Amino acid sequence: MQQTADQRKSPVRERIDNFARKLKSRDPSFNTTTMYRTMAVLAALISMYLPWVHLDGSEGPMNGAALIAYAFTSPERSSLFSISMFGTLTLLFIPLTVLGTTGYSFIKNLQGHYTPGSNVAAAVLPIAMLLAARSIISSDQPSLLGIQLPEWGVTIMVLTHTGLLVHGLANENAQRHQR
Repeated sequence: MQQTADQRKSPVRERIDNFARKLKSRDPSFNTTTMYRTMAVLAALISMYLPWVHLDGSEGPMNGAALIAYAFTSPERSSLFSISMFGTLTLLFIPLTVLGTTGYSFIKNLQGHYTPGSNVAAAVLPIAMLLAARSIISSDQPSLLGIQLPEWGVTIMVLTHTGLLVHGLANENAQRHQR
């Protein structure tokens, strides 16, 4: 017995088709707030490919994804540890942590749930990374009160997660007052 093309759909394809049906049918379990929040988290995920930091001695800025790869493959890691052990640890592991919390937030937002904890972590950790890794980050970058200003990727990550946090808390507060 032969299976038709519809019977051989992968689970991922079925989820995409269900998602498309919800969008077309105006399903009440899928609302525009969920869609906008999910798009915001998607923007945060995309910001991992935008510039995050410019390291001293490097030719150009590194994005969050490059920092994750740098943590596992770069032979220059040991020289960074000699400059600042804590700064290097934050520079190498915070992007991976932020990617994980943003991915978790993305999945939960698709399900219509708010994730204030992951929003706080993904908004605060990149700033903490910039502060802890000041001795490794290029001093040629513009600064404000002695702190290097973040590159676009960090800025978008922080702004999107801060916006998601504020929106989620405001929505939770409104729901409490309705009860």
